[in-house]
Amino acid sequence: NFRITSALEAGTYFVEVEGFGSSDTGDYRLEAAFANGGGDGDDGDDDGDDHGDGRGTATEVAVPSSTAGSLESSGDSDYFRIVLQQAATLELHTTGSTDTWGNLYREDGSFITENDDGDAALNFRITHNLGAGTYFLEVRGYDSTDTGEYSLEVAFADDG
Repeated sequence: NFRITSALEAGTYFVEVEGFGSSDTGDYRLEAAFANGGGDGDDGDDDGDDHGDGRGTATEVAVPSSTAGSLESSGDSDYFRIVLQQAATLELHTTGSTDTWGNLYREDGSFITENDDGDAALNFRITHNLGAGTYFLEVRGYDSTDTGEYSLEVAFADDG
């Protein structure tokens, strides 16, 4: 399955859906949702969003830290910026009753890893060896309609 999230101007848009292989056939359901209406989208504050919606507006978090978050509307994503001064095994997870999904990216936006239910209560858990540098974590709902509060926990993994 795929998911596209993009800020768009008013207008008409088309989505083409095709199978991965030339012989892939079958039923599918296409869902579309609007997220974070209003505001200019530059910082997440004026449209009722608690954290940025992309790398450019990500909320910086320390290691270790605990940060409250909320997926306010269908399709909302919260982005967090994590700066490592040295190589480390980083552990990222959420707590709470909101079904969250985590995506970890490099500073250039290239994908590293993701997780859905790596912890109890439908929370994700990512544990990954990373070099010094800047990384971004996207927290979103498992389903595009999932909303609610969560807490993001950032720590060095326990190697013992």
